[in-house]
Amino acid sequence: MIQLILCNYTNVLSALGASLAAGTGVAVHQGVRRIHQQHDHLEKAISQLYEKIEQISDNDSNNNEKNIRSKKTASTS
Repeated sequence: MIQLILCNYTNVLSALGASLAAGTGVAVHQGVRRIHQQHDHLEKAISQLYEKIEQISDNDSNNNEKNIRSKKTASTS
């Protein structure tokens, strides 16, 4: 009788342990997926910022070149 009780107790603990492990695995997987989504979002935002900075830099360079040309033509006139 004692062996039957201990065996059932062991089986219940095994099932409980497996259940907890499976639940923890799902939670960890969901957390990792969320982190990957946030990482992708941040990468996209950083890429967009770099594009905007490059556009501003290009516009600034073009404006500086125009100013230099206009100063040269004004001084030669």
